[in-house]
Amino acid sequence: MVETANFENSHLIIAFRIFIGFLAIIGNSFILLVFFKFQAFRNQFSNVLIAMLAFSDIAIGFGILITALFPLLYDHEPGTDYNRFICCLKSYPICLGINCSQVTFIALAFDRLMAVKLRHRYTATNFKWRIVVIIISWIISGVILLYFLCFTISSTPSNTCAVGSNVSMLFHYYFIFVGLLVGVVIFGVYSYAYFLLRNLMELTTSGVKLYNLNIQRRVFISISVILLSYFILYIIPLIILTIAFVIEHHSLLGATSIIIGITSDLNSCVGIFIYLYRHEEIKKYLKILMKRNQNSMIFTDSVLFTIIKKV
Repeated sequence: MVETANFENSHLIIAFRIFIGFLAIIGNSFILLVFFKFQAFRNQFSNVLIAMLAFSDIAIGFGILITALFPLLYDHEPGTDYNRFICCLKSYPICLGINCSQVTFIALAFDRLMAVKLRHRYTATNFKWRIVVIIISWIISGVILLYFLCFTISSTPSNTCAVGSNVSMLFHYYFIFVGLLVGVVIFGVYSYAYFLLRNLMELTTSGVKLYNLNIQRRVFISISVILLSYFILYIIPLIILTIAFVIEHHSLLGATSIIIGITSDLNSCVGIFIYLYRHEEIKKYLKILMKRNQNSMIFTDSVLFTIIKKV
């Protein structure tokens, strides 16, 4: 795993992670800005979940910056061993962000299922309690994650600070099991919900009902692209990591650990571009924000010009 540590500490990877970290933080902050600025956007629970995903990705973004800057800021004396606890703790923000996004993806899948299967009760239900349940799930799963990540480590010295070399076997089992289980639940529930929606659209003849189902279909399409990116950038590398772990292929394990680290970083900011391309509401509200900023800049320039003329 020393090669993995050397690769992670290379200037190219550090620069890449700093760029991705800032992109994840700034890009997802715009999503949260839309969420807090526009009441109409907050009225749909699927949009609330998108905002919660953005919050999770911001946490990952900060984690990426911490991981990238750690080799530059950590005062490690050459020839001495690393502190395993600190090396694992530095990766906690990224792992926590991934953990929170997994919980939110599960909520998103069940939300789509409820919107199709129990659509009359779905629109009438106050969704504040669902937000509370998600936040409680974040906290509980975050505490469990912290325990497996930082409090099951070995007391033996470590000559590298790569997280994969310092965490316990118990954490590897936990990480792989939870990741695969979450993937199965998300795609199982979501596929079932989409299957129900297609059947409903084929059987519905009412114009009003068909219009409402078409709205649901558009929501499904935008969320499907997000889930597809999650599958490509996280689930597929995780499956390869699981195979390498089972067959104890150390070279493949090291290479896959690097790949899943990079793809997880990318996954934190790819949603921004998907929303700009596929999500009509976010595009609409971002355009409104940009127009407001342009108007305020024009107003400021005109005021300054008037003051200069008077002077």
